[in-house]
Amino acid sequence: MGDDNLNIPSIALEVLPTVHLAQRCAERNISPVELNAAIKYGTRTEGQARNGRRTWLFSYGGVTYVTDYSMQIGITSWAEQCWGFDIEKVPISQQMKDSHNEALERALDHSTWNSHAVIVVDQSGSMRKTDATKGVTRSDLVWLCLAVDYVGKRLRSGEATSRDYVSLVELGGNYDSILKEQPLDWILYNRIIDVMRSLCPYGHGKYLPAIKKAQELLSTNKSGKCALQLVFLTDGIPSDHPCQEECKYQACNQIASLACRFGSRLTVGGFAVGVEQYATLNAMVKTAEEYNCKGFLMEASLNVEDLSSAFHSMSTLMTETKTTMTDFK
Repeated sequence: MGDDNLNIPSIALEVLPTVHLAQRCAERNISPVELNAAIKYGTRTEGQARNGRRTWLFSYGGVTYVTDYSMQIGITSWAEQCWGFDIEKVPISQQMKDSHNEALERALDHSTWNSHAVIVVDQSGSMRKTDATKGVTRSDLVWLCLAVDYVGKRLRSGEATSRDYVSLVELGGNYDSILKEQPLDWILYNRIIDVMRSLCPYGHGKYLPAIKKAQELLSTNKSGKCALQLVFLTDGIPSDHPCQEECKYQACNQIASLACRFGSRLTVGGFAVGVEQYATLNAMVKTAEEYNCKGFLMEASLNVEDLSSAFHSMSTLMTETKTTMTDFK
């Protein structure tokens, strides 16, 4: 503990929790003991709330704890990304860099693409929950499996090459593309690890702006030879509209527009991470199937083995789609 923290008043060790703090701690499996440890032993930095008021942030043992400036009222808390585990990045040789740059240049010719997967990753506040394997956050678990299972294992098996392209869209935050039309290679693997280490889930998870962004990305390649995939990785119901039926109706309309345009070229699927309700996601998949698209909804637990197995099944579907399209060339 630095000298700056010696000025913490003793009363700060018995802060008054707000209802919001209690709710976030319950959602994220953070105990009062961890909060007390953070304020007593952690690193203190000054912050600012959304309303402009000054706050204090205490970080210790993978937990960040926010209080008001008097350090008498607890505001919120969250688990830090990648706490308790990490994953090594792959050393990138000059040959790998050259191949990556060639793939980016080749991407201008859409007829050379084997596939384009647009993966929408939930980064709403609930993805900070630390109820996944070994107490990691749901967000970390998803990024980990995306890097290791969807990219790493497929590269090693030969199921995917740099002629397969990937775009990542954030479900939450600004609903923009995190990575756009990147060749599936070891550089992509490393970039996903970088995202895992840096991106912090917060706010609401709205399906409609994420689907709109995915539509834009999927529509860039008009070549009939390119297999398309739209995948949602989420842990809960959308928060676009107070009425879930209205949200489901609008989301299905957006999916119908895509499915009608691309037909059997398109696979639409979702990973239900956890035990929440997925009526909207299920309806989206069913809508796609009505237009001769492949569809899947995989309910995975918060164990890394289950999510890894679900990613393997998704990879198999993509391989089957590419094989089918090759047969019709």
